[in-house]
Amino acid sequence: MRSNVADVAERWIDGLPDAPGGVIGAWINVILGAGLAVGLPIIAFTSAEAPANIFFAIAALALAGFLEATFVYKLRQQLARRRARARVAAPQAHDDSKQPSAGS
Repeated sequence: MRSNVADVAERWIDGLPDAPGGVIGAWINVILGAGLAVGLPIIAFTSAEAPANIFFAIAALALAGFLEATFVYKLRQQLARRRARARVAAPQAHDDSKQPSAGS
């Protein structure tokens, strides 16, 4: 049984639009999000002053981590939909092949 917190999280995240490029666009989002998750804290550490760089790096990591989690969730959602559509189409293709031929 899922907790109410997970149900609330799924409701708002399911309302987000999918990547415009379908599964390929979702993969691009995940890859670029991973680059942001690594790059933003590095940029903050190298370019800011002493006390601020730690704050900016933590904030950048939190933002990039949130975006990356969203991108991965939406990618998994699209892959699950694609697999479900393939499962629905697959039995129909197999049923057509089992039809008796006219010669038998």
